[in-house]
Amino acid sequence: MRRSRPRSPRDVEAVDVLLVEDDDADERVAADHVRAVLHELAVESMAWRATWPGESRPLHDDDETPAPPRPGWARRVALRYRRRAVTAAVLALGVAATTGVVDARQTAARAAALAATPSVLADAAAPPAEAWRVRGRAATEHDDRLMVTDGASLRAVDPGTGEVTWTASAAAGRAASAGRCFAVDEGLRPGRAPLGGDTGPRGVVACVAESTGDAGDAGGAGGAGTGADAGGAAGAAEARTTLVVLDSATGRTRHTVTTVGALLLAEPVGRDLLVAAAEGGRVRVTRWDVATGTPRWDVVSPGPVAPDAGPVAPDGVAPVAQRRPDSVTVGSFAVDLSSGEALDAERESLQPYPSEEHALAGGARATWSWRPDGTSGRGVVSGGPSGRSVVLPGPPVRPTVTDGSDARVLVTRSTGGDRLRGLDLHTGRTRWSRLWPGASTLLATVQVEGVMLLDDGAAVTALDVGTGDVRWRTPVDPGAAGAAVTDGDVVVLPVRAYGGALLLVASRIADGTEVWRTRAPAGTVSLRVVDHTLVAVTADEVVGLR
Repeated sequence: MRRSRPRSPRDVEAVDVLLVEDDDADERVAADHVRAVLHELAVESMAWRATWPGESRPLHDDDETPAPPRPGWARRVALRYRRRAVTAAVLALGVAATTGVVDARQTAARAAALAATPSVLADAAAPPAEAWRVRGRAATEHDDRLMVTDGASLRAVDPGTGEVTWTASAAAGRAASAGRCFAVDEGLRPGRAPLGGDTGPRGVVACVAESTGDAGDAGGAGGAGTGADAGGAAGAAEARTTLVVLDSATGRTRHTVTTVGALLLAEPVGRDLLVAAAEGGRVRVTRWDVATGTPRWDVVSPGPVAPDAGPVAPDGVAPVAQRRPDSVTVGSFAVDLSSGEALDAERESLQPYPSEEHALAGGARATWSWRPDGTSGRGVVSGGPSGRSVVLPGPPVRPTVTDGSDARVLVTRSTGGDRLRGLDLHTGRTRWSRLWPGASTLLATVQVEGVMLLDDGAAVTALDVGTGDVRWRTPVDPGAAGAAVTDGDVVVLPVRAYGGALLLVASRIADGTEVWRTRAPAGTVSLRVVDHTLVAVTADEVVGLR
């Protein structure tokens, strides 16, 4: 009987290798490279498989060369592990290729989202030049709209051209010039997470100014008076507050509200407006629906809490309006923010205050509340994809501008303000910890590709979020305040030259390498980015740099 010829290591069987390609050109190039590597490995593995002792062995005719002897035990073990190594290598290459594609997609998505943020520069590859200059001061902290007041009027200025797009009413101009303006959107305030859903009109601004006038004129023409019915002789001069609510897109006045008494609080609750004032020894708190211009609720304290003089409470302690997530407390008077119902002020005063909330990647939120004595607090991260909650060892340190990179690690500071920690949100454990004196005064400005910039007023330090290592550090001028100025690649910082001139220096976020430097407009006191444009603010002018 003739036995078949033994299989040669050169014999190759057909192997189908299935690769899933993406439409993107870069991913097709990566897939072609991986296909070639996998094919070479498959050919080698089949060549080794041909000499595997487990395969059937043909018998030799007398005129054929005898088959080599069966490999020994040691060689069989070596071959077995070689096959496993080849299989593992193929799988590892496949996983690496897939991971690389996913990482590239995530990086591109983060960069696109960052570039779409109005508070991020369009391009900072070269030093900017002055494009326009207008008299006045910036009236709001909006990052998508620039509003300027010059002492008599309130105007919206196009950051790209410097042209005036609208001028608000005279009442709004007076309120903006004499007081302050802010967005009626709690999600835009520091330490507040963005609001979701249909919670009220967007783009609403309130300009608030206090004055002394005739009590008989409370409310004003077209206004809604909210003076507490608590005394004060008719016609006597008394403190009043005028709030002009307007649309930031058009400058049109929506409502004008006048409150009688000393203003204690004016800030957004969601997209409603919360106002508290003390008059005649009592406190009046009103929550306004800015969509309709009517109060959702309006309550007055049943007894004296804060008389007009000062205002000072009966025991001589100046009252402080404490806004908690669900209530507002002034002295012995507390109100539920949702319903306007009176609460137990003593019990509310024992609740944590103040509080902050931050939105994290994946829908998670980090909340932190201080104890009333300010020495400790409590916080938690919840709502993430894993569904688990992580207890915070201290208040979060979150940047104003971030691309969402290194979302697994959350930087926190100790309650004593002398240490920074990196908290692993997947395990709940501290990944790194380092001593950092003055951590309580740090301002986190930017986080890009896992590098966070921390500003202590005298210097900016680049911190690796994943490891806690310091990448680089550079001094900055404390006289030029402002938010982060970056295009996602470089950060523009104010630096005082040896001769005294203020310079704008652009450094790469990754390694601190200087890219360019140029002189800042004379008298610059702050820098900001509005609708992707760098804006410098002086004592009496606003300058656009492009």
